Amino acid sequence: MQTIPMTTGRQGVAIFLAFFALGVAAAAFTGYPEGIPCQDAVVRCGIGEDLLAGLTRGRQGLVGSLRWAPLPTLAVLPLLKVTREAPLGLAACAAAAGAYALLCAFLNSWWARLRLPGALRLGALLAFFASPAVQGHIARGSSDAILVLVGVGTVCFLIEWWETDELRPLAYLSLLLPLGMATRYQFGLIFVVVLLAVFLHLRLRRRGHFYAQGTLIIVGTPALYIAALWVAANWLIMGEPFFFLRGLPWQTLRAIVQGGHMSASLAERICSAGSAWLTLVHEGCAWEVLVLPLLMALAGWAGARVFRRHPRIGALPCVVVALLILCLPESGTSWREAESTWKMARVVRQLETTDSEAAILVSGYRGHDMRYLASPALRARLEHTISVYLDEALRRTRGKRLYVIVPPPRGLNRWEDINIKFQTLYGRGTNFALYERSLDDWQLWQVVRIDQP
Repeated sequence: MQTIPMTTGRQGVAIFLAFFALGVAAAAFTGYPEGIPCQDAVVRCGIGEDLLAGLTRGRQGLVGSLRWAPLPTLAVLPLLKVTREAPLGLAACAAAAGAYALLCAFLNSWWARLRLPGALRLGALLAFFASPAVQGHIARGSSDAILVLVGVGTVCFLIEWWETDELRPLAYLSLLLPLGMATRYQFGLIFVVVLLAVFLHLRLRRRGHFYAQGTLIIVGTPALYIAALWVAANWLIMGEPFFFLRGLPWQTLRAIVQGGHMSASLAERICSAGSAWLTLVHEGCAWEVLVLPLLMALAGWAGARVFRRHPRIGALPCVVVALLILCLPESGTSWREAESTWKMARVVRQLETTDSEAAILVSGYRGHDMRYLASPALRARLEHTISVYLDEALRRTRGKRLYVIVPPPRGLNRWEDINIKFQTLYGRGTNFALYERSLDDWQLWQVVRIDQP
């Protein structure tokens, strides 16, 4: 694989700047689909604003959940300073535009090493960037853009290292793996696959023991360091090193060991536990968004390898795939996100009708959604926390009625602290709250105060 000429490097910078500006301008001009950004953008920007304000809630939100991994929030954080006067969520749109612009600049350089013609490279990248899927991610501010960037980059650098045995792609690969894990925890599966691929390559090339050991250390150490840093941050901020793992379905494992329901056989309990853990592979991680960008990148690589003496013909496969992406509509993920957002909007509208003098405790990351959709009057009544501290909420709302709103403990709501800490509150209640009413599939409970007459 050839080195990059200096002109190609400058071309990559120009592509990044031009595509980034185009993406941000398109997002600002067209506005959010359905009028509001996706939940992902609202949560990331909400945590970022709390961090800039120096709130404990921001630090907790950054590291306190495996579901809401910190890298997309950190990508949004500096952009919040620039877009302070713009609508909330535009910083996430800019982060998504930056991720896709960086991916296009990278693919241009990678294809240039494969000797694909510049005009065809640029045409393929323009078609890809203008596609409904890419523009939809940018307009909604989805962090799936960062997942696509690190996923495609990981596969490309793995292929390049496999072919050349050079240190440069190996170093980039070792950096992208922890970035992927800090974007979506499911990227840990790719980390394992990459380690197996590296081990297999070393065996096939019959590398010496010390060379193989050094290579595996280079690949694995940054990812392990990021994991250790996440644990340490939870220990310092949350007071519990593995706080961010609490949303995992540990109760299914306890049911196997302790027997669970007496009527369920061991095989049934194992199947139930396996199903619960398998849902984690795709829950909150849209793997499908990776497929077509990765196919486009690999089409360019395969075409260059098959048609070595005819680079123009070799560039056609990636152009064809890019045109296919351009013609395809957005995936169903966007419609599911819109449906979830409008459900939350209905809950907020019903919450507006509650006692105007009462305070409402809302915990977890869904609280950022609620704050975004609420009127200024309702927002002033919300006691928003990431981790529920009931004594603190009672102290802050002394003299008022206090309600707590609880989401159904299903899907992504399993990760919310109130459903983890008070597992019987939704549906069956607990000794400190009285059932008030249902708001769609959410529930409103009145806290029994014992700190005042």
